[in-house]
Amino acid sequence: MAASRPHGWREHTGHVMLAWPTETVFDNGRFVGFLMPSITSHATVELHRVVNPTDREEGTSFTAAFTWKYLVATARNLARAVDALHKAEVVIGDFNERNVLVWSDSRVTLLDCDSMQVTDPIKRRKFLCTVGRAEFTPPELQGANWHTTVRTESSDLFALAIHIHQLLLEGEFPFGGVWHRAGDMPHPSELARRGLWVHAGNSLLTPRPDTLEIGVLPPDIIALFRQAFVDGAINPRRRPSASRWNAALTALSNNLTTCSRDQAHVYSQHLARCPWCDQNTKRSITQVRLPPVRTPQAPLNPRASTAPSPVSRAPVRPAVRPPAPAPVTRAPSAIPATSASAPPSPTSTTRTPTKKGKVGWILLSVGVAIAGGAYLRHSTPPTAWTSLVGQCATLESFDRLTASTAVDQSPEPRLATVDCSGPHDVEIFAAVNPNGRGLFLTEWPGEDSVKDQTRKACGSKFASYIGLPYGESEFEGTFWSPNEQGWELGIHTSLCA
Repeated sequence: MAASRPHGWREHTGHVMLAWPTETVFDNGRFVGFLMPSITSHATVELHRVVNPTDREEGTSFTAAFTWKYLVATARNLARAVDALHKAEVVIGDFNERNVLVWSDSRVTLLDCDSMQVTDPIKRRKFLCTVGRAEFTPPELQGANWHTTVRTESSDLFALAIHIHQLLLEGEFPFGGVWHRAGDMPHPSELARRGLWVHAGNSLLTPRPDTLEIGVLPPDIIALFRQAFVDGAINPRRRPSASRWNAALTALSNNLTTCSRDQAHVYSQHLARCPWCDQNTKRSITQVRLPPVRTPQAPLNPRASTAPSPVSRAPVRPAVRPPAPAPVTRAPSAIPATSASAPPSPTSTTRTPTKKGKVGWILLSVGVAIAGGAYLRHSTPPTAWTSLVGQCATLESFDRLTASTAVDQSPEPRLATVDCSGPHDVEIFAAVNPNGRGLFLTEWPGEDSVKDQTRKACGSKFASYIGLPYGESEFEGTFWSPNEQGWELGIHTSLCA
């Protein structure tokens, strides 16, 4: 890898687009490792902090000042980075949001290049990527054995389309929304297999009412998404290449205009008026001064070396939002395991409501039954849980929400949902991070801290979803959050309903 670096891995400015191995290290002729370029992690954020509107606006970093112009530019730069890898016969494989760092000028850096699938340019031997995340894995590869599966570029193109979709449409997952058929909503991987993109026009799956209109995108971008998610479900080779995405997003970047009423509103010139004003979206220019949007520049000599050192990354510290009403105690509720073969379920904690006049918060801080697989210690991916937003359930099923995992995958929620147009007790309106000290810390912050942070986050999101302040609404609020054992298994997400 060190001898066959992709063209453009590092620019003449010094920006590292691909954290690629630069030198091999030997001890008395014996290979002992390799060196990689140093990345200034405190000047970057992981991709999910950009695609998720709440993370973007609550963050203390430059992301709070990102307008749609910067989101489009980030998508374009990500497509260009993927194109550089594919031209070098490299397949990313594990193309998840934690492996992409975003800079304040919208440029990106792809990490974990040493785990990507590469091909020996002489012997043509393929060295496989042996890890992967389910929500970014195309339907044709779901359940594949990564230790024996040779991936193609089309698998990256599925994940790339998801990242671009979330960047351009305020974090919306392409296979989530409102399900209009009796019974549980199929798992996102099943929706992807059936080509049920949320904006495909299929009556079975429609966007949530609060999501951004697909019409903010020009027709050519919408067509690329249809090829990626609908046509690509039938024939993976129909998915648009990274170079096509790069060209389309470059054209979009060159055809943006700024709203005459609000500088924070940037939109495509194919629209007759500002969509952000029409949607009364609260966007404002913060005091953070961003550098100009940048696109990758001409690369350095591919053979040039760097002064490498390991990548260092600091945890992100999200802001704490104003509190919702404090709880009083109610009797605990035990949660059984989902199957006899499942590992022991974490001990459930308390289920605690409050009342404020006719309304109140019911706190479901319950245990989680983990079915099968290995215990993972990395953070739960936001998309696996945010896909539940807009879904409805009975209080009993919400109380019994479980999660399951498999080797090399993060815990995914399992919830028996019901049609929102019929009888139901709860409607999920947000998925939040209950750890106020940093999103990806693995240590347990404490039951009180998790409850308090979840309560604050859910309380602050209630009015934006319902349309009334919490104290003026007739609805009760409730949330689900993990206990200590669930946290240790990688579940760092709470659900507000």
